[in-house]
Amino acid sequence: MFNFTPDVFFEKFFSDKAEFSFLDFFTLQGHSNITFTEWKDIEEVPDPNKIEPSQSMDSIKANKVRVREANMVVKVKGVPFLSETRVIKVQKCYKEG
Repeated sequence: MFNFTPDVFFEKFFSDKAEFSFLDFFTLQGHSNITFTEWKDIEEVPDPNKIEPSQSMDSIKANKVRVREANMVVKVKGVPFLSETRVIKVQKCYKEG
């Protein structure tokens, strides 16, 4: 159990200013040409197909989400005609309340 708020957790582990950031993590994995978009705060409406039939539409709330894209070149092993490929990862952090 952590002794800090979700916002502090985000700042310590996910923000661009984190002590050990995702840039550090991806670099240690051997990825290159790593870029990130800015974090954006959005509201994401739940998928209507995943809503319980007993729920009223008034009770359904949008999720608060912080989202960005990570774009990088990743080394590929075991494929004779390919040594690397470009990857785009969408990173999402959900916040309740």
